[in-house]
Amino acid sequence: MDTNTLAVLVYQYAKRDVFNWKGRIIVSDFVKAINQPNLKAEDIINAFKAVYPQYQIEQRTENVILISFK
Repeated sequence: MDTNTLAVLVYQYAKRDVFNWKGRIIVSDFVKAINQPNLKAEDIINAFKAVYPQYQIEQRTENVILISFK
């Protein structure tokens, strides 16, 4: 999957679970939803940063990524 497509999917997925301007991605659920079993949290973060540098993204735990939309 190319970087742009992955970043857009991450953005859309994070927008579904927003609280206090922060979108949450549970990595294991996201990987299952897009059917990419070899995808790692690092790959998700790097793709998102490349396409959406204006948003802050951070990995909180091994399985949770937060994106600040403010």
